[in-house]
Amino acid sequence: MVDRCVCCGEIVPEGRQVCPSCERKANCPMTFENVVYGGFGNMLKVVIESPFAGNVARNVKYARLCLADSLKRGEAPFLSHLLYTLALDDKDPKQRKQGIKAGLEWGRVANLRAVYIDYGITDGMKKGIKEAKKIRQPIEYRRILDNEKI
Repeated sequence: MVDRCVCCGEIVPEGRQVCPSCERKANCPMTFENVVYGGFGNMLKVVIESPFAGNVARNVKYARLCLADSLKRGEAPFLSHLLYTLALDDKDPKQRKQGIKAGLEWGRVANLRAVYIDYGITDGMKKGIKEAKKIRQPIEYRRILDNEKI
């Protein structure tokens, strides 16, 4: 007897109930949004990696531009470094670690990791890229400034 994914019906390894695609909620027709709201869930869920530490004022402005760029692409972006720093102190190593851990957890359910590289790649961004590679999540490198700096 062949085992099938309880969400989409794809063949899964023996003993599994859900295929890897549905585990990431990338293609599952049985997502909460699709079942309850009848068709939502079509936007690409994207984790945004952009600099935060260092020149924080500039990097927050840049992150907002990255957010706007992703929205213009029709994506559903998530920027943990903008959200969690509203409640956590990025200069406190314990709180920074907590924020990064929470961001990586959300990143596991995203369809894509978009890395905005106009200002380089920071250590925090490297952790996100490493996690994406570990879970075989697609990574897209993006530029939005065209040599202009903010």
